[in-house]
Amino acid sequence: MRLIKIKYILEEKQRTMVWLASKIGVTDQTLYNCFKRNSIETKHLEKIAEALETPINYFFEDDCEDSLGSDSSLKGNHNINMSNNTGNIKVNHTLLDCKNEIESLKREIEYLKEINSLLKSK
Repeated sequence: MRLIKIKYILEEKQRTMVWLASKIGVTDQTLYNCFKRNSIETKHLEKIAEALETPINYFFEDDCEDSLGSDSSLKGNHNINMSNNTGNIKVNHTLLDCKNEIESLKREIEYLKEINSLLKSK
């Protein structure tokens, strides 16, 4: 899981960590500590996803790249189990969506490399 994605969405939506902390019912210090430890309770992550109007699986998308196998293995869903002191939650995560996002990002990187090369030649 990548907590940096939360910061990215906050910047995109022009919101602050203090705003997010108040939306999920914790102090800003508690939220900062989560980022410092790079660990967050499931109940808080669920509230963050709701506050940021973002699907919870977005925070796990980079984590699935190593799990990608052949195309036939991408047809189903992959469950990520998280636990905390309040219980377990299964996050339904479609590997095919991850693969598509990765491919899209690879194309974007190649496009940016091409632009960079063109700019250097001028």
